[in-house]
Amino acid sequence: MEARQPRTLWRHGAFMKLSIGQTISEQVSRIILIGLPIIAIEMLHATSAPPGTECGSATNRAS
Repeated sequence: MEARQPRTLWRHGAFMKLSIGQTISEQVSRIILIGLPIIAIEMLHATSAPPGTECGSATNRAS
């Protein structure tokens, strides 16, 4: 009788889909976490100061 080799998770289609989906999700989350604030700052022509600081100083000047 032949000895069967154990099947690994990498041979299961459902596990491969889960693994690939999880990897893509993590990478997109990292891109958004880092890239979105940079894009917003560039589009608004903001300085490197935190946006909350600029909003707070604008309301103090108006009063």
